[in-house]
Amino acid sequence: MEVHQRDTSSRFALTISLFFEELLGVFRPISRRDFVFLNGRSESLAQRVKVEGPQLLALGAV
Repeated sequence: MEVHQRDTSSRFALTISLFFEELLGVFRPISRRDFVFLNGRSESLAQRVKVEGPQLLALGAV
């Protein structure tokens, strides 16, 4: 049961992290380090790449 709770928490943290980064117009590759978000730290700040036009990226992906 605890493994299931941990897995759910990890997915929730990753979803929240990606949601806020989408609002900021920031794109970065997803890595295992994203799960450090649960501890209040994200070590992958150096991997972030600013997207000049997030709307264009979204339209291009569709």
